[in-house]
Amino acid sequence: MRTELDDLQRPLDLPAGTIALDRDARLFATRRELAARLRREAVVVQMVPDELLHPQPPCDLVVRRGILRASELLADGREVTRAVLQAGAVCRVRAAAGDAPADGSVGGALASPLYNLANTVLMALAETELWHLPAGTLGPA
Repeated sequence: MRTELDDLQRPLDLPAGTIALDRDARLFATRRELAARLRREAVVVQMVPDELLHPQPPCDLVVRRGILRASELLADGREVTRAVLQAGAVCRVRAAAGDAPADGSVGGALASPLYNLANTVLMALAETELWHLPAGTLGPA
């Protein structure tokens, strides 16, 4: 029988890439027609409180319901909360930083900060529903 110590000693297969967090997207309030179209295309991911998620790039995620915390694990052992995402917030997960615009802009506005995906953990703080979408489904803005 495997123990927790056995699991800790095996190498982790964490995804490489970047994640951009757009906590101010308010997708369901500002782009209702897009939200209605996405409902048909989305793969629904149900999460229970304290469940962790390491998304595989490339994809777009939309918080449909609930609260999702994005934390970065630093090399010195600290954990820093980078965002608390509520309904309508968007995460863009990409395989490499090169997939983001070089000038740091998206549609003329400043882009969301990019975080290393292998060091970022998404955790449901309540019952949460995410929409998992193909990368680029949400468009550039």
